Amino acid sequence: SNVYPWQHLCKQTGATLHILQTPQKSQTWSDVLVSGVDWDSKTTKVQVLAIPPVLWNTGEMIDLELCRKLCDKWGAFLVIDATQSLGVLEFSVDVVRCDVVCCSVHKWLLGPYGACLLYVNPKLVKKMVGIDHHERCRKGAEKEILPFQIDIGGYEMDYQQGAARLNAGGRPNPVLMPMIHRAISQVVEWKVPRIRKYIQKLTHKIKIDAKRLGYILPCEPTAPHILGLGMPNKWKCSAEECVEFLKEKKILVSARLGVVRISPGVYNTMEEIQSLISALEQFAAAHHIVA
Repeated sequence: SNVYPWQHLCKQTGATLHILQTPQKSQTWSDVLVSGVDWDSKTTKVQVLAIPPVLWNTGEMIDLELCRKLCDKWGAFLVIDATQSLGVLEFSVDVVRCDVVCCSVHKWLLGPYGACLLYVNPKLVKKMVGIDHHERCRKGAEKEILPFQIDIGGYEMDYQQGAARLNAGGRPNPVLMPMIHRAISQVVEWKVPRIRKYIQKLTHKIKIDAKRLGYILPCEPTAPHILGLGMPNKWKCSAEECVEFLKEKKILVSARLGVVRISPGVYNTMEEIQSLISALEQFAAAHHIVA
């Protein structure tokens, strides 16, 4: 979701989409951001840095305050896809000073599929137009159905004030909106720091035992709620094989870009985490690994 729109825009405008390379051993994503590209060359003019706070497969974190400093240096916009982190990591647009934040509600905001929240810096919103055309984002539509006016050649074209001009046509959805409201209210009630603390306790336990068993851990810093485990070359097996093995034990995790992605939820218990660790130990033992 944070790649396709930029591919399309580059095709339209002739801009270049530069994809950062995966960090080498001992490198962090911050290192790659700073040194991965000759950002200051005369032929490179960075317009947008589009980035997530957390990598969706390994859980490696990206320093958003560093991203802001770099964008200030380049004169670029900072666009953040917070889908994998909002609801479990503290986040403030005032601290990060981002220009755009988008977040699908179906992850850590505990909402249903089919909706995405969007924040746009008030200084930018007047320059933006929604991707679909409908009356609900037009001036006056908050009160009544807009009339067709022959004297102006159709319907009202002026937008509502603020980010309401970008609302999707299905904004008043009587099924989705109450579900989203209740889900976000639950996150607020539980409090993000408490959610983080609980999940981090589960993930930390997995980290300690996975390292003991010989699995490859991602480089720090990592998020408290996503952990990608790699398979050592000498095991001669894939992440997909490990996922299938765990599935047979009725443990559901995912294979993502060569790692086993483990992402405990608020509903998981330490007893369930211990069952996962026992299964990981069995998988390691099956590949002739001595802990």
